[in-house]
Amino acid sequence: MDKMKKYHFILKDFFDRLAALLSLLWFWPVLLIIAILIKLNDKTKPVLFKQYRPGQYGKPFIIYKFRTMLNGKVTKIGETLRKYKLDELPQLFNILKGDMWFCGPRPGLLDDYSYEDEKFKTVLNMKPGITCLSTVKYRNDEYILRKNPELEPDIKSDKLNINYWITRPLLFF
Repeated sequence: MDKMKKYHFILKDFFDRLAALLSLLWFWPVLLIIAILIKLNDKTKPVLFKQYRPGQYGKPFIIYKFRTMLNGKVTKIGETLRKYKLDELPQLFNILKGDMWFCGPRPGLLDDYSYEDEKFKTVLNMKPGITCLSTVKYRNDEYILRKNPELEPDIKSDKLNINYWITRPLLFF
């Protein structure tokens, strides 16, 4: 990677972390209210859902989300959180830790793709993000897949292609 790109990524990382810190300071009452509502729903389970995801260069990291499920079913508060993507607010902590950026390829599950796939390896050169073009395009993929589960491989493939074609120029040109 040339000096200019390295400098760009260092600046991006700094400003993303600063924006995440400011966002957490601004939205802490919202985070607190959501946490209380989740805890009221079930006092025995943790408020946060934690899961390993592939990070930059394939290094696994723990992604944070508000818990939206109970006993394998989406809760009423969980439906609202998912609908408005509020369940992803704890990922601001992932940005602060340096695991993620605001904009970058969305991290799939560890076993979603083959680590031998050239497109996936290219995407893994970037830090994952809270949002990206594939996230916008498939904002409601959960609902699409609920009605048409047979579309999952196609959607997964399209998301990878979108992430690849957006990531590639940033890394190589």
